[in-house]
Amino acid sequence: MPPDGGAQGSTRLVDRMLDILEAVRGGAICSMPEIAERCGLPVATVHRLIQSLAARGYLVAYRRGAFGLGPAALALGAGLSLHEMLHRASLDELKALSRRCKAHAHLGIFENDMVTYLTKVRYGRGRTPSSEGAQLEAYCSGIGKMLLADLEPAELDRYMGQGAFVPLTANTITDPAVLLAQLDRIRVQGWATDVEEVMPNLSCIAVPLRDRDGRGIAALSVSFSGAGIGEDALTPALPELRAAGARIAARLFGAE
Repeated sequence: MPPDGGAQGSTRLVDRMLDILEAVRGGAICSMPEIAERCGLPVATVHRLIQSLAARGYLVAYRRGAFGLGPAALALGAGLSLHEMLHRASLDELKALSRRCKAHAHLGIFENDMVTYLTKVRYGRGRTPSSEGAQLEAYCSGIGKMLLADLEPAELDRYMGQGAFVPLTANTITDPAVLLAQLDRIRVQGWATDVEEVMPNLSCIAVPLRDRDGRGIAALSVSFSGAGIGEDALTPALPELRAAGARIAARLFGAE
């Protein structure tokens, strides 16, 4: 019998896709022409296959025309940490967000009952307690409260039972009942704030970063330095924050 041409074509397609993934293994970020050269394929073919891989989250456009492994590849044991992926995918967006909002910009995750800051972009001379790789309490920051609101009920109960909340400023919410009520509101409205709860003269607003299944995997925020910045002064930043979060999610998980 003659060979099955359709099966052979499918095998070649799979081989080409695997060649592309191997071209960016080990955390490499490569341009489309570089990938085409490494794979021995026409740029047009690579472009078409990259679009398919990016749509499924196996590749991420970390900057225009340059691609690296995405979170779906990580799930297959690709060896690039989720921390690094989130940092790479968010850095340029947070730089632009910081400029547009004239504020410090952050991205963080919930880890070991704390917020781990993966990306930080400073604006101006205002002082903030955060730094990339550092951990801060979750109960008193905008990012932290957004992440707490996204926890499963059992995990949130465990967190709330860890002990008393220490006031960092006069504004820090330390009453568990008040905090839980605030988390309920955050869960409904989809954003969180802290008004001088971490340190005086620093207020922030945060939104979630969600995966394709709607799970909150991180949160991003903008923080403003100055006295008397209340919630009403923070909410105008929401459209820019949400748009930045949507673009980061699209980079990581592909467009819906």
